[in-house]
Amino acid sequence: MAASAPTMNASFRLASNAALLPFALEEAERSIPERFARVVASGPDALAIAAGRERLTYAELARRAATFARAIARAAPDTDAPVALALRDPVAMIAAMFAAWTGGRLCVPLDSALPGPRLDAILRQSEARLVLTDRPTGARLAPDPSRVALDVEDIDGAPAAETVRIVSGDVPACILYTSGSTGEPKGVVRTHRSILYRARQSIASLGVGPGDRISALHSPATAGGSRDMAVALLGGAALLPFDLKQAGFGELCRWIAEERVSVLCTVASTLRQLLASAAPSTRFPCLRVVRLGSEPLHRQDIERLRRHVSLDCILVTTYGATEANGITEYRIDRSTPLGRDRIPAGLPLEGVEITIRDAEGRSAPAGEAGEVVVRSPYLSAGYWRRPEATREAFEMADGRACAYRTGDLGRLRPDGCLELIGRSDDQVKVRGYRVNTRDIELKLAEHPAIRDAVVTSNAQASGDTRLVAYVVPQPSFTPTRAWLRRYLQASLPQYMIPSSFVVLDQLPLTSSGKVDRHALPAALASDGRDGVFVAPRTPTEAKIAAIWEKLFGVSPIGATDNFLDLGGDSLIAATLVSMIEQTFGRALSATMPLKALTVADLAGAIGEREDEERLA
Repeated sequence: MAASAPTMNASFRLASNAALLPFALEEAERSIPERFARVVASGPDALAIAAGRERLTYAELARRAATFARAIARAAPDTDAPVALALRDPVAMIAAMFAAWTGGRLCVPLDSALPGPRLDAILRQSEARLVLTDRPTGARLAPDPSRVALDVEDIDGAPAAETVRIVSGDVPACILYTSGSTGEPKGVVRTHRSILYRARQSIASLGVGPGDRISALHSPATAGGSRDMAVALLGGAALLPFDLKQAGFGELCRWIAEERVSVLCTVASTLRQLLASAAPSTRFPCLRVVRLGSEPLHRQDIERLRRHVSLDCILVTTYGATEANGITEYRIDRSTPLGRDRIPAGLPLEGVEITIRDAEGRSAPAGEAGEVVVRSPYLSAGYWRRPEATREAFEMADGRACAYRTGDLGRLRPDGCLELIGRSDDQVKVRGYRVNTRDIELKLAEHPAIRDAVVTSNAQASGDTRLVAYVVPQPSFTPTRAWLRRYLQASLPQYMIPSSFVVLDQLPLTSSGKVDRHALPAALASDGRDGVFVAPRTPTEAKIAAIWEKLFGVSPIGATDNFLDLGGDSLIAATLVSMIEQTFGRALSATMPLKALTVADLAGAIGEREDEERLA
């Protein structure tokens, strides 16, 4: 059975804070710089980016991009070679991406927060001959005599005349790297056409125009982050980057209200933590749209959101893949009936056709489950310099990808709405990132002291997903959980680090000799603990331990259990701080759990704050 997108009409759009800038479908066949130039010309003095204290108008952003484009052209005249961008400053990163496109270059945006070995692996795989970076990030990269490193701080800031190299919509614009199934990062090639189409669709669907203020919580090096950037800056709105890992969820609540964010773009797991940290009286009066990426959404998420937004605020959930851009959209307002089950993935977007295929590759009857296959003229161009992987995932016609096999399992309802029911491979969504668990397994197995490893995912009651690693070491080696975590952290992003590590003598097997995943033991709190369990000894420790048990979904938690060993990171720390503030009525910094790592240490820190307040 197949479902096609409904024709876009007036009812398909939302009312915007201002008139939409015209964006004809024909523009998606051109280039990103051409569209950006039209937006700049329509409002050169309008706010384009607001990041902290830095504010850039559209004219200023265009001039900075032109300056960067001139520096890139001087440092690497070969316009066919990719240009890598490894920058911490979001404004510099965005200007650099538009600079690459202005010069008709293919860019490789990199998340500077990734471990150095991961960045080096992407640079090798991309074969970039120029990397535009900053001093702290550049110092973490391995030297490569075949590559030129250009420090953004050394670029002459003098204004440069903007010279746009005209390219067609078929020309590759950027390579976005995702978790691969072979232990190596996998680059998805996005063309100018695919980026422009997705931006145009979202601008029309969300009603984005001048006067809108759109959040940017994710790096432009990710599919979601690059989409949010394109929607804002190709629609004439203001883009507002926010460093969630550094600031925390409590600050995010204040920032949304203070910055008058009108379109909040995030994922379901982040929204849950945001709402959990918001006080009952918190209101976001300027929010007119909350847009969520493809993660399972539940009825209680919507009910909690409605307590903090205006009556006319609309929730838009989307389903997509880096390879396929957007696939479906589901829109929820106050009149939308909510069932008890998960919210469906939604209806196909304009220019998208969805087919459900059975195990034999045939179209499945209505209502039956199968693999979700997407047909669209706006898919990515495949994987960068990996033709075999491209042929496995894509179907080609006339040299262009025309269909993408998502690996997701779903069914189509009679009204054409897609329901997702799982994955046909080992990929899972963790905090909005698509993670291939095989990638983690291969990294563990690379170490000579580890004989075998399996990584699974557990759905938490909160709706979040946690990773659990089952490790079989060599007989002469007994790894600690802390050692395993440090080993993976040296080469993998934080969201790919399992929350729990279970050390086994051997993996359970089925009668056919395959790993019996159903027979793996459940992860316990002790699987994040290397020492002896020490029960909480004070009322404060008991309250903190109870918070940790709820946060990590494991029990019991002891006084000496370590936050990092249980799978904690900067985002979880922000949620923990919010829960502690609600329980104790004491304000803590967002980074406190990363300094006071045990329940006992954190209880001591809270006690010190109480003493300071009494003395004051």
